[in-house]
Amino acid sequence: MPSSGTAVDLNFAETSSEVSKGEGPTLLKRTTHGLSNTSSVPTAGKVKRHASRSQNKLPQKAFVVNFRRLVEVQKILAILHEFIRSTAIATLTLVAAANWSELAFSIFFVALALALFAVHEMRYDGMDIEDYKSLVDLLEDDDGQCRGREIHNPNRLLKGLTLCNGRSRRRMAFITSFVGFALCSLLWLNIFWSWAEPPKDGMWLGVFDEEDMAMQAALTLVGTAMVAFHLSFECIYWRETQCVMPLDADGESALDPRAEGSGVPIQYRWFGLPSMWFTSQLASDDLRLWITYCCWEKCNVKAKIYPEEMALLALNPDGASYLRRTLASAKLFSMTKFEFLTRDKETGQPPGQPRPVEKGENPEELGLDFVLFDNASEQFLQPEEDYRGGMMRLLTRDLTKETGSP
Repeated sequence: MPSSGTAVDLNFAETSSEVSKGEGPTLLKRTTHGLSNTSSVPTAGKVKRHASRSQNKLPQKAFVVNFRRLVEVQKILAILHEFIRSTAIATLTLVAAANWSELAFSIFFVALALALFAVHEMRYDGMDIEDYKSLVDLLEDDDGQCRGREIHNPNRLLKGLTLCNGRSRRRMAFITSFVGFALCSLLWLNIFWSWAEPPKDGMWLGVFDEEDMAMQAALTLVGTAMVAFHLSFECIYWRETQCVMPLDADGESALDPRAEGSGVPIQYRWFGLPSMWFTSQLASDDLRLWITYCCWEKCNVKAKIYPEEMALLALNPDGASYLRRTLASAKLFSMTKFEFLTRDKETGQPPGQPRPVEKGENPEELGLDFVLFDNASEQFLQPEEDYRGGMMRLLTRDLTKETGSP
């Protein structure tokens, strides 16, 4: 039941397959619903572009996907992931238990390797969107009635995105990386010291013999490689997926990385533009707010979002079309209260806190443009809007059997 405020009567309509009629043979647009399967309609012409670079302008508030680079970065991250996974397995093949010191060191090192791999696996999960596409197929858009008006709210792509506490995730990644780097450094220092000044009795620190030191050196080498791969993965991941571009020199318009003068920020000049970016901090904050309210109860916590899930979905033409409609037209909706929301906007001030819509008001739309950037032609592209509802609808109770009324 809705809480106090503007109630929303959710009424989800079922969708069906559509047939496009015109000259020539009839084309079946879609035989199945959802995002798992691509449309059978030819995708040519689904992307708009301007031949003139002066007319090809970047929108003020947008999420941009550099799709050629994203494809390449996805391959690099997949290779690093395989190296990390293989290195974690290699630690299990080098363990020894000839005495208590080897057993203790092996258990300690394997535990640290598994902890590091678990942190990495959670990070890499955002680069595999098969579970995201499956989840989106099982979600519904929050269409409904608000103040007697039918409201179409294409937001199920937002409801399927991953959320977590930004501080805890960042802290865990930092602590794990720091501890791994520090331990490997200390272990190598200890090993180099034992090589530089071999003990006269053959027992290093009175505990470890030559066989123990050989086993420790082998495990330390494998662990160091794993930490190096993990740090490389983290650096590439953060650079490519967590970018918010600064505003242009005027402090108002979006920065066009193709323009001379302001151009590309200094941190992206050596290795090129990232795989995706928001044109402003406002665009990133608004998207985080919409996602938080439509699928998380902790609205007072600043959640971390994973834009790479949306970007990878956009590599499919249908996904790009769905994403454009979602980012442009998704309404601010509270899942916990089942009501549409809006914010008070004052001139020159950031928007206020979300509140229920009042009579005569419309729910606030996200109003975020979705743009594809082709770094080969240096053109901004935009997919056509071709959005269809999902298969799911809200199940409502039939009171006729309970009351006995016809």
